[in-house]
Amino acid sequence: MKFLKYFLLLFSAIIIFGSIYIAVKDGSYEIKQSRFINAPASVLFENVNDFKNWPEWNPWMEVDPTIKPIFPSKTVGVNGAYSWTSKNGDGSMKTISTNLNKEIIQELTYGTGNPSIINWVFNSSKDSTEVVWSMKGESSFGEKLYWLTQGGIEKNVAPMLSRGLELLDTVITKDIKKYSITINGETEHGGGFYLYNTSSSSIQIMNTKMGDMFTALYKYAEKNSINIAGAPFALYHKFDMENNSVIFSCAIPTSSKVISTDGNILTGQLIPFKSYKVTLNGDYSNLQEAWTKGMEELQNKGFTYDQSQVGLESYITDPEKTPNPKNLITEIFIPIKQE
Repeated sequence: MKFLKYFLLLFSAIIIFGSIYIAVKDGSYEIKQSRFINAPASVLFENVNDFKNWPEWNPWMEVDPTIKPIFPSKTVGVNGAYSWTSKNGDGSMKTISTNLNKEIIQELTYGTGNPSIINWVFNSSKDSTEVVWSMKGESSFGEKLYWLTQGGIEKNVAPMLSRGLELLDTVITKDIKKYSITINGETEHGGGFYLYNTSSSSIQIMNTKMGDMFTALYKYAEKNSINIAGAPFALYHKFDMENNSVIFSCAIPTSSKVISTDGNILTGQLIPFKSYKVTLNGDYSNLQEAWTKGMEELQNKGFTYDQSQVGLESYITDPEKTPNPKNLITEIFIPIKQE
């Protein structure tokens, strides 16, 4: 009996001192992980800002297939939310603050524990965005006891945040590469007046040159109060794959003929011409495939490419206002001979 009495006293002492240890133990935590993703900050922000996108890359859903997300009517932006049920416990999240394309702050509630603050930061750089995902809060007594038995909260949560960023990278990278090519077929381009400049370059630096050339055209139009009458376009005069060179013009349509006072910017006129139209929805890197499919299809339909005229690309969407490349729209007009 004495042994049992001493054992119970010792056990009680362990419980008491253990409880005191856990109670006074610092329960505050801040766990942070980051990753550079080759995508614009605005694209990443838009995805994370809508909870309906989270199942695609949520790392906890990857390891727990019993998680069932529940989405209310509002899932985007401030007061956007979602909740979930699972065999391991229920929880919810709510967005409490946003700074467009820069930061998202959310509140996480899990089970009966104290809420955590989730913070997303999007740091833009030239070719990528650093995404920082962090979680901070104050563990309750029960949570401190649980994490003590699991090796600590950071040991368990940090790898999950890292995995989530990895999955987000995969999802976004795949998303921005989406594209489609539509063969619209025979049509007539309406022609019209335009301002243009012309250059030659290697194929690799053509896009960079185009950006500078279009900038010069728009600055000239703005300076001289010239009315722009449609989407900008490019004319390809010579495309030499064998020698890696291209001669092309960048152009903006005008409502009437303009007499240019700049020797580098000229006035032209497109006479309406019969063409075979192809539409690319997606990144400009897919233009070569769109041209190839268009050329193949027009021949299959019995048309002949008119080499006496120049091919034309019309850029319907402004890349400066279209951060996700999958949403870019380019219309291609391949000249064909009159029957």
